[in-house]
Amino acid sequence: MYTENYIYGDLNAALRQHDCTYKVLTVKDKDMAAYATALLTTLLYWESLPEYNKTTYRVIGGVTNITEALKKYELGSTVVFPAFSSSSNSPLLHFAYSDANILLEIDNSQPSFWTPNDIAQHSAFAGENELLYPALAEFRVMSNPEKKTSEGSVYYEIHLQLQGKNLIGSQVTKDDAILVQGLGHLQFIFALLALMFLY
Repeated sequence: MYTENYIYGDLNAALRQHDCTYKVLTVKDKDMAAYATALLTTLLYWESLPEYNKTTYRVIGGVTNITEALKKYELGSTVVFPAFSSSSNSPLLHFAYSDANILLEIDNSQPSFWTPNDIAQHSAFAGENELLYPALAEFRVMSNPEKKTSEGSVYYEIHLQLQGKNLIGSQVTKDDAILVQGLGHLQFIFALLALMFLY
């Protein structure tokens, strides 16, 4: 449902553009808020969606203002993706369709609440080997953007590290037997609902 009916386009646009101070929610926004909660719960709890702890790749193609876009990827800084974010286990450079593209190479080896899930067998785009990050995934920038060319595509490669935090912001270590359980998940879901419904 997420990929085949293009819900991901409208849903993620709403999440990226949401402004708690000024935005007035439409009926469609409110419907998508309920769906976003269901999707988040599915990613967190459905055992048929295995977590993926290896390197993933995300292409951001056709960036309008590449100079401005690259400013958020300053070495050592933290970036947060407010929407559900797709990635793959290999660079899909056919999405780099202009001279202004970004290729994110993401290290997911650190235990994290935001570890991506393998949704390939449920996706309408099976050939993309899709690995989906929950909304609000947080990353550390591990390299400066490096301009590269491959297969006729020009892109800026940036290395990210998925951050290992729990819901209240403390670091999750590899010694933790349970990363996030029970009440913690519910707190996050309620926070997401409050973000979208109450403002």
